[in-house]
Amino acid sequence: MNLLHHQLLSIMPSRKKNKRQAPQTKKERNTQRRKRKTGLEHKAYQMGTLCGFELAQIMYNPEKDEYYVFMTTDQMQWNVDEIVSDPLNSCVL
Repeated sequence: MNLLHHQLLSIMPSRKKNKRQAPQTKKERNTQRRKRKTGLEHKAYQMGTLCGFELAQIMYNPEKDEYYVFMTTDQMQWNVDEIVSDPLNSCVL
């Protein structure tokens, strides 16, 4: 590191790590879940588009006992119930 870079680092305020807390209310949990779900779907879509992968995501919501399924292509024909009941033997690697 050169001297100027070192001096700049020494005068710049450092970032403090925020401790993540679990959402307290049901509304906060639902909002966080929705945002994270959308973010994961967006990342899967990007990976499918940019890398040419076919991806599927299965997310489970224990509060509602629901599964959310996202697939990057409509050509994929996966039986969600079969995968959820026996996840290790149902996946094709």
